Amino acid sequence: MSEMQEARLRALADAYTEVKGEAPPTMDLGAELRTDLDLDSLDLIEIGMILEDSGARSLEANDAESIQTIGDVLQLFESASD
Repeated sequence: MSEMQEARLRALADAYTEVKGEAPPTMDLGAELRTDLDLDSLDLIEIGMILEDSGARSLEANDAESIQTIGDVLQLFESASD
């Protein structure tokens, strides 16, 4: 994993902690947001807003279905830097 990806993963972990009030149980790229991290749609919106402030692209309505894992969230950062 590159330094940039590690920084993005830390940003996601920080956003999770801000929203949920505790450290994430896992930061594995394949971890499911809804089941492994116990995030509901409101949590995802809040995390998306935090990440947007730190450089991720804005979430669109159709993104919700395609964002299933931590790896998918990191792709948001990638698409913002393209």
